[in-house]
Amino acid sequence: MQLKSTGFIFQAVVSIAMKLIKTNLSLGACVITLQLFFTALSLCFAQEEYAKIHFIDVGQGDAVLIQSQGENALIDTGNVLSGYKLTDYLNKNNVQTINHLIITHHHYDHIMGTFFIMPRFNVEKTYDNGYNPANPDDPAFSSFERIFRLEGKYRALKKRDIIRLGGLRLEVIWPADKPISGDFNQDSLVIMLNRKKFSCLLAGDINNAAETELIKEKTNLRADIIKIAHHGAGGSTSEDFLKEVQPKSAIISVDSNFQSSYPAESILTLLKANNIKIYRTDRNGSVIIKVTDEGDYTLHTEK
Repeated sequence: MQLKSTGFIFQAVVSIAMKLIKTNLSLGACVITLQLFFTALSLCFAQEEYAKIHFIDVGQGDAVLIQSQGENALIDTGNVLSGYKLTDYLNKNNVQTINHLIITHHHYDHIMGTFFIMPRFNVEKTYDNGYNPANPDDPAFSSFERIFRLEGKYRALKKRDIIRLGGLRLEVIWPADKPISGDFNQDSLVIMLNRKKFSCLLAGDINNAAETELIKEKTNLRADIIKIAHHGAGGSTSEDFLKEVQPKSAIISVDSNFQSSYPAESILTLLKANNIKIYRTDRNGSVIIKVTDEGDYTLHTEK
């Protein structure tokens, strides 16, 4: 809630005072009533005036923390080497409960932080794309499945599913159906985040094939900000796809020291040619976006 005018407060106080006088309440009762009013007023001011989207620097991998009206969603959890770094970041941002933990796909640089998150935080609900790997005996996935896909907590997400987080709306726009391609990246969840006039496209690790299908389906891809798919690798973020999104800013979650081919020079050239501001977690640190109730936003970086 936003109180935008001190005149509103003055008028409210005068109105309450006049009503108290007319009711012939005792001085003590008047004082108590006014105290209650100002307590309620302070709570109004304490209400969050903006949501936060954190693109956390987890080295090679993805982890996006979304906070709105006291609720938290975490999309992907980075790699095993950054697990403690991720938990420290969450603690510094006063996260105790993760209301929604979403894994876009099951590559190790997206799921391995889960082993640090699950024992340390109160995780209420978990989601992924429902994909089961060709090798069910994969020890990492088997361990992940045991702690993540718990009955009563877990649900597989599909296109058009919506999660509401305070004043934010998270809509799954890909994959179109149950993952069947067998390609982890192509079947990655893609989520559009909206708040009034603001939108942010979280493109997971999808490739050009998935982008082409999204365009064919006439999906509304327009967004102010895009998290570039697959850490800026070639084979994602086609020019046609970028024209559909028309972002002002692009965020690349990457560790170029770990994977020297990410981000691809061709992707950086394409973004620059379209006058899109580039933010990289390996150079800028974590990238934080604050979004007001009306959808206005600001962006700042750790570095």
